[in-house]
Amino acid sequence: MTGYGNELRELLECMLRVEGGERVGVGEVLGSRYLGENGKEERSEISVDDLDAAVTYYNLGTMATKKEEKRKYYMKALVIYNRIGLDNIITATLYNNLGFIAEVKEEKYNYYKKALEVYGKLGVEDENLAATYYNLGFIQSTKDQKRDSYTKALDVYKKQGVENVNVANIYYKLASIVTGESEQYEHSKKSIEVYKKLPIESVNKAKAFKRLGVLSKMKEEQEECFSKALGMYESCLLYTSDAADE
Repeated sequence: MTGYGNELRELLECMLRVEGGERVGVGEVLGSRYLGENGKEERSEISVDDLDAAVTYYNLGTMATKKEEKRKYYMKALVIYNRIGLDNIITATLYNNLGFIAEVKEEKYNYYKKALEVYGKLGVEDENLAATYYNLGFIQSTKDQKRDSYTKALDVYKKQGVENVNVANIYYKLASIVTGESEQYEHSKKSIEVYKKLPIESVNKAKAFKRLGVLSKMKEEQEECFSKALGMYESCLLYTSDAADE
């Protein structure tokens, strides 16, 4: 186990110390928060130690740097949650994360669908749910499937008032799915509007500016988009070249 892993274990052990005559643990807090309407009945059958172990494995998985390590810890956590029959926010996140690191498309799809199923049971609509819809749309085959997943992700992000890279990418991807030129332009325009608010330079951002330039009918906008796209492409290539020389 890495140094960070040891520190995490020590931290969790500290959190599980007796306080005021009662044993308080991470798992106990999560259990009381996410068991749902039948929480009291289910909680009496669930070991706090099991929940603590599941949370520890989950945290170790998020800290791991290699896919195999992540998969190992996430699966250990998932096995515990499945054994005790508990679906919570962490369970949904585990399915999403396992889908993200899976190599096979079918496996990714099944994990993402399982995550959405858990979110549906919990009635949760947050950024994690939106991210799962986004990930699902990315691997789906047909344009209709992609549009459905991306639109659902976008709806959740809008409700949460979130404007991040995923939102910008969704607009960009929707622009490539819709057939009408005016729709393509509008989605591309929204993609750029979000990207401009984000302090990042990336190839995807450059592609979004290029697409808007191609779709635009205004010379000034075309020149601005192509200029920004070129600058970003050059920056990204320069950064990649520098990184490769180190």
